[in-house]
Amino acid sequence: MPRKILIKTNGLTGTETAPTGYKFVGFENNNFSEKTLDTITPISGGGLSYNVYTAILTQSGTDAPVATVLENTLSGPLGWSYSSTGIYRATLAGEFSNSNKVVVFINQAGGFYALGSGSTIFTNAYVYDNDQIEVITTLDSSLSNGMLLVTPIEIRVYP
Repeated sequence: MPRKILIKTNGLTGTETAPTGYKFVGFENNNFSEKTLDTITPISGGGLSYNVYTAILTQSGTDAPVATVLENTLSGPLGWSYSSTGIYRATLAGEFSNSNKVVVFINQAGGFYALGSGSTIFTNAYVYDNDQIEVITTLDSSLSNGMLLVTPIEIRVYP
């Protein structure tokens, strides 16, 4: 039997009761949910099976990277810091304690970025310890600052 639904775009709290034979569906507290009478229930399935941090990084000199965060469902915000030449860290206490369930993607034009002079930038990122992700940038195989040039990063933490 087909279901009749009404899609709500501004959350489900405070909406009127759905007409007979219909349910409201929409996002409530970042969960895809349905409302039947006055009860709001998350709808399971179809969602992400991991928490994610997605951002665009830029960095210059000895400054910490600046992250333009696109999405963050981790347990809190990441703090970015400068460690040493070409090495930067993202920190969130205890977030990466199960490192075999953490996946990090970083991309600088396919991992390599050829400069007009024939030089090459390489970026890499990995779980450093229970609390940190480390990002490394090199220019022609030497650690170098200022190489995060609008660089996308995504960190996935699986349960």
